[in-house]
Amino acid sequence: MSEKKLTYFWSHDEAIPPSRLEELAERMIEQKLEFNWQTRSKIDKGFTFEVCNKLSQAGLREIRLGLESASPRVLARMGKQPLNWSIQLIEKVVSNFHNNNISVHFPTIIGFPTETHNEREETFTFLRALMKKYPSVTFNTNILGFDIASKLFERYEDFGITQIKWPVQ
Repeated sequence: MSEKKLTYFWSHDEAIPPSRLEELAERMIEQKLEFNWQTRSKIDKGFTFEVCNKLSQAGLREIRLGLESASPRVLARMGKQPLNWSIQLIEKVVSNFHNNNISVHFPTIIGFPTETHNEREETFTFLRALMKKYPSVTFNTNILGFDIASKLFERYEDFGITQIKWPVQ
């Protein structure tokens, strides 16, 4: 039986920080590993041009960064507004990846309680502008799911939800 050569892998870890990804990239470069890969993380100022360059040298071809929304108010309500978050930080991180030939994919969520039409449009307008400036950017839209194991379900009244109709999955 012949051994197949690894050519691509996708890390499913939800939020590997830039420092850990940089360590991984350094080890991959040292070991002269040659394959392409993709991973997930969070928007973080640690994704400097230099870190993104190492990741590119190590074969990273796509990173998924949870944007969820471009509205600071909605992100705060979700409890997902990263420290020092700003539109400028997102664009800088995207630029660093783009300039190192790594595509960025943003999963987004619509339908969070109290999200307005204007806030939803704010997100799509921001993403369309990023895509125009950086053709390597992509995104997908998820409709909020009401997970019974979530903080949203546990404290639904805090989010303006007045009634739950079963079955909730």
